[in-house]
Amino acid sequence: MGTNKKIGELLVEEGIIGEDVAKRALYEQKLTGVRFGALLVSNNLISENDVARALSRQYGLEYVDINKISIMPEALLSIPEDMARRHLILPVHIENKTLTVVISDPLNVDVIQEVEFCSSMKVHTMLGAKGAILAAIKYHYRFHESLEHITGVLPSLVTVSDVDKGEISAPIIKLVNLLLSEAVESRASDIHIEPARDFITIRFRIDGVLVERTRLHPWIHGPLTSRLKILSRLNIAEKRLPQDGGFRIRIGGKDVDLRVSVMPVSAGEKTVIRILDQSQTTVLLEDLGLSENDYTHMQTLIQRKKGIILVTGPTGSGKTTTLYSIINRIKSGMINIVTVEDPIEYNIRGINQVQVKADIGLTFGRCLRSILRQDPDVILVGEIRDEETAEIAFRAAMTGHLVLSTLHTNDAASTITRLVDIGIPRYVIASTVIGVVAQRLVRRLCRECKTMGDNNAYVPVGCHLCSRTGYYGRAGVFEIFTITPGIREIIISGGQEGAVKTAAASQGIGGLFDDAFDKVRQGITTPEEVYRVVDLLRSTGEQGAV
Repeated sequence: MGTNKKIGELLVEEGIIGEDVAKRALYEQKLTGVRFGALLVSNNLISENDVARALSRQYGLEYVDINKISIMPEALLSIPEDMARRHLILPVHIENKTLTVVISDPLNVDVIQEVEFCSSMKVHTMLGAKGAILAAIKYHYRFHESLEHITGVLPSLVTVSDVDKGEISAPIIKLVNLLLSEAVESRASDIHIEPARDFITIRFRIDGVLVERTRLHPWIHGPLTSRLKILSRLNIAEKRLPQDGGFRIRIGGKDVDLRVSVMPVSAGEKTVIRILDQSQTTVLLEDLGLSENDYTHMQTLIQRKKGIILVTGPTGSGKTTTLYSIINRIKSGMINIVTVEDPIEYNIRGINQVQVKADIGLTFGRCLRSILRQDPDVILVGEIRDEETAEIAFRAAMTGHLVLSTLHTNDAASTITRLVDIGIPRYVIASTVIGVVAQRLVRRLCRECKTMGDNNAYVPVGCHLCSRTGYYGRAGVFEIFTITPGIREIIISGGQEGAVKTAAASQGIGGLFDDAFDKVRQGITTPEEVYRVVDLLRSTGEQGAV
C-alpha cells in the first residue's frame, strides 16, 4: 500500500534530510520546476537510492537494489534496447507469463502499457535507482546482443578465399567497430585478441587487470586480424614476423589513438591493441592521488630550474601520466618545453614533442643532441634506457636545464643503483638528480558498491557500474624524496640502499607500502590490492649496494 505523504515528508521521517533542507528544496522546486528528489540528488544531499526507496513507500511498490539481483537473459530479449534506454526500464525476470521490470519513475504509466504490448506479457514493476538502471542497461544489452547478431551472419558471408585475399566483409568491419567501442566504454587500456585451436579469446585490460570479455569462433580470427592490419597499414600477407602499426578512430565523440601489435604464436597471430584516449591528456597533478606531504614535495621539485627528476616503476605504473601532469602544471608561454618519446602517447598543446624513429637512426641520443641546440628550458625524455641517453640527459641537467624522465626500478632508493649500473658516476648522480618519484597504481574501490567488512576495512562487492569487479578506476601510490646533502653523501660514498631509505624517512617520507596502506585506511583501496601491486620485500627495506 502506498501513502498520501509527499516524498519530502518521507525523507524527513527516515532521517535522510532535515526539515530545514526539505523547506529550502521545496522553495527551490517552486522556482525551477525540477522534481523534488532530483533537486536533492543534483545538490548531493541524498542519493538516487534514497529517492527510489522513498518513492517505493509513497507508491507502494517494491524497492530493489539492482546491483544485488540476477537478470535473466530471456527477460532482456523481451524489450528492445532502445525502448529500455528511452524509458529507463530494465527487464529482470520472467515467470508465469509475467515480466518483472525495474523502473525509476512510477508516474510513467504509459510505459507499462507499451512494455505489455511489446512483450505480450503482464508486467510487474519494482522501483530502482535511475543511475543503476542505466548502468545495467549499458552492461547487459548492446555488446553481447550485437556480437551475437554479427557473428550469426558471418558464416554465410566470410569464406576462406575472402580471408586469403584480404576481402573483409561488412560484418567483420562491424565486429571490429563493436570491439573498439566496447573497450573504450569499458575504460580498457588494452585489447588482447588471443587465438587457440577451438576459439578466440577477447580480453580487456581494465584498471590494470585482464578480464575475459568474450570468446569467438576460431574462423573469425583470420578476417578479424586482417581488418586490424588493414586499418594499421600492416602487411596482411606477412604472418611469420611481428608487426607494429596504429590508427586513429573517433568513438563517442572523442579521438582515440590505437597502437596495434601483431605477433605470431603457436595457434596463429596474437593481436594487442593499446588504447590512447586523447581526452585524458589533461590529468591534473592534484588528481594523481598524492598525499598532502607528497604533493608538497612534488611542488618543491617541479619548481626547480635545473637538475633531473626521475619517475620510476614497472611498466603500466602510471609514470607517463605523472610526467604529463608535471608538464601541464609548469608549461607556459615563457618557457620552451621539448619532449623526446618512443612513442608519443598523447599530444599536448603548447609543447614540442619529438618521436623517436630508431629504424632511420633517429634515436634518443640523436634527438637529445639536437634538442640541446633548440634553446630548451625543460626536456622530457620518455625513458632512460642506455648509457648514451643517460649521459646526454645528465649533461643537459648539469648545464642549466630541468630534465624529466622515467626509469624501470622497484623503488626510489634502487634508482641510484640502476644509474650506477648504466654507467653514470656517483658524483654526477649526487650533484644532478634532485628528486626521485617511485610509484604504482592500485585499483580504487567502486564508490557505488563498496561496503565495510571485517577489521574496519572496505571490501569490493561488484555491481553494474564496475562490471562486477568491485573496483572502478585507479589511484597512484607514491614514494617521493628530494636529494638532500645527507643522501648526496651516501650516494658518493657508495652506501647501502637501506641508508638512503633511512635518510628519506628522516624527511618524513615513508615507502610505497606506507602510502598504499594510508589509502586502505581512507577507503580508497583494499589490502589485497596493495599486496597484488606493491612488492612488500623491497618496500620494507631489502638491502642492496648503492
